[in-house]
Amino acid sequence: MIRQIIMLVCVSGFLCAQSGNQQKFSVSGTVVNSATSQPIPKALVQANGKVAMTDADGRFEVDGVAGPNLVLSARRPGFNETGMSQVNRKMDSNLENITVKLVPQSKISGRILDRDGEPVEGVLVQCSAREIMNGHKQWQPRGSVSTDETGSYVMEDLMPGTYILHTREKQLYFTQPKTEAARYVFPPTYYPDSPTQELAQSLTLTPGGEARADFSLQAVRGTRITMTTVPEASNVMTSIFQGEDQFGGSSARMSKTGEFIFPAVPPGTWNIVARGPFGPRQGEGNEPAMYGEMQVEVGATDIDNLKLPLGKLADITATVSGQENAGVQLQLFSNNGTMTNGLSATPGGESVMSGVSPGSYRVVARSAGSTGCVTALTSGSQDLLHDDLVVPAGATVPAIQAVISSNCPQLTVNSSSGQTATVVVTSDNKQFEPQLGYISSQSGAVINGLTEGDYKVCAFDDITDLEYANPEALRDFKCSSVHLEAGQKATVQAEINERRPK
Repeated sequence: MIRQIIMLVCVSGFLCAQSGNQQKFSVSGTVVNSATSQPIPKALVQANGKVAMTDADGRFEVDGVAGPNLVLSARRPGFNETGMSQVNRKMDSNLENITVKLVPQSKISGRILDRDGEPVEGVLVQCSAREIMNGHKQWQPRGSVSTDETGSYVMEDLMPGTYILHTREKQLYFTQPKTEAARYVFPPTYYPDSPTQELAQSLTLTPGGEARADFSLQAVRGTRITMTTVPEASNVMTSIFQGEDQFGGSSARMSKTGEFIFPAVPPGTWNIVARGPFGPRQGEGNEPAMYGEMQVEVGATDIDNLKLPLGKLADITATVSGQENAGVQLQLFSNNGTMTNGLSATPGGESVMSGVSPGSYRVVARSAGSTGCVTALTSGSQDLLHDDLVVPAGATVPAIQAVISSNCPQLTVNSSSGQTATVVVTSDNKQFEPQLGYISSQSGAVINGLTEGDYKVCAFDDITDLEYANPEALRDFKCSSVHLEAGQKATVQAEINERRPK
């Protein structure tokens, strides 16, 4: 009787229908090599937690996959896990003939010899990949490896792309610092034979491809540098760099007398940088962050008793006024386009950006609201909407003051062909950070946060590897110019630049 009542409730009230038992489907397809389109056997396929292995023909079938959304991925040693290896779609029936593409890993190999043709063992080779971040070209570290006893090295598991290689400084002999033999070092070198990143020769890797990069290093006599910080500090980190080379630095050893010693520095122009302290000293409270930098010309003569002044790293406050309940996001960018510091500030108080190193920074300010825009951005007498923020060593930086307005322009960008596209909005003002939007098949791209001024509008079917923050990179594309007034709602019909391979 009870069972009959339950069945009656289920039928009449639909309580036991689809909600209690989730529909399940089968998913089948093939995993292939993206470079050759050849099937990949023994690839692990996952579909909403269910697992299967591809057969000799790269085929797979997964049963009992719960809907309504499918997340399907594949992996196999020797292939990179990228966005191509994942499929996302709605699933309301069995799915067949799905193709999953795996990108084969690339590699760089080579050999390092000295000028006499002898192999150099134990040289650290660093690899950096070119990436486009926020429209800026940057080199990002992608791993390192040391040479073996034959001077050979291999860097595997690399994605297709553009790379540069760099060797770290290496002593010729592992002997005591005071001996003459310990003075000889192999200096940092960019492939194939350059002291600076700007002159490095890049390597382009195709999917599954291999590049060869051999180095020929010459040992040179290095110079000994001893230095102390002013004031003296034992818990700072001191490093020496060639120019602004972030990959070519070596750290100093501290002697028993409190001096920092660079035992063998190759000739050239170097920057010595000190940072710290790293943690409080014994028995003391937290100390303020300190920073010092000095350029030295290194020749054949030792440099003794160098004094490196230390100053406090800057703490910069930020205030917001204008539109109520509207905050602002501030970001500092160095000359190479790398974001170094950031904060969020709201009206009615002060926010603090701590530990800012001396230097010159481009300040990007965005309203945290959907309709506001930053119409003024100052630090003392500096107009940060048009000029860089200069942070002197050891000096107090005037507070950054941001003014937010609600009387902002709004730009709508439509496609003249009805295609989907990515919109890039740029300005001749180098302080302006390019804005992106997306044109869908149903609507145009709406760009907020702009202020009164002149802008360039470009639309692309693909912005992969496009350095769109560089005006030269956009010069040969079809773009539109538009002038916006405060409160104006403007519309632009953009012609789409086709970059996606056919």
